[in-house]
Amino acid sequence: TTDDVTFTVTPVCDVVADNTTSTASITENETKTLSGAPAGGTWSIVSGGGSISGTTYTPDDINTDTTVVIRYTIAADGDCAATTDDVTFTVTPVCDVVADNTTSTAS
Repeated sequence: TTDDVTFTVTPVCDVVADNTTSTASITENETKTLSGAPAGGTWSIVSGGGSISGTTYTPDDINTDTTVVIRYTIAADGDCAATTDDVTFTVTPVCDVVADNTTSTAS
């Protein structure tokens, strides 16, 4: 004789995005190296502008302090949902415009 039992095996979803990028401020003429674990995730800009190439963030040309939010995402895998982790930092403008009065001093 036999007796069958049916059950479901649920995957363990223990892969969690961990954005370990530094939260230190940078100036608009600097770049920031992005780091996250586990490897293989994707980077995106949530707010604040700029661009990402590989693991390097480059800010836009700005005139005021700008808060930037960068997201690291580990994609969904089977029944396991995608996970994300955000890091926030400030980009400050480079204030290199100097007044230079070139008016002639001749009488």
